[in-house]
Amino acid sequence: MKNRKGKKSSPLDDITPTNWPPEFTSELLRLLHLLEETLEIYPKQEALLEQIIAAPLLNADQLGTPPDEYCRPATINGTQRPLEI
Repeated sequence: MKNRKGKKSSPLDDITPTNWPPEFTSELLRLLHLLEETLEIYPKQEALLEQIIAAPLLNADQLGTPPDEYCRPATINGTQRPLEI
């Protein structure tokens, strides 16, 4: 893994592990499991998307005005502040 060949595209190319720790295996297995589950539910996702596409569209004026509590920014533990740009 150390002797990488080919074109360097970023400084991240210099970060190469010297071995494969058990944590890598665990992460890889979790990722593969997640991908497998995603592929298993793909037919359901496709059917749901078709239902959504076939449904009628709503205009903004059909939705009405949202309640005030939905217009305020979300808070996390009451400490969130507006972003200053």
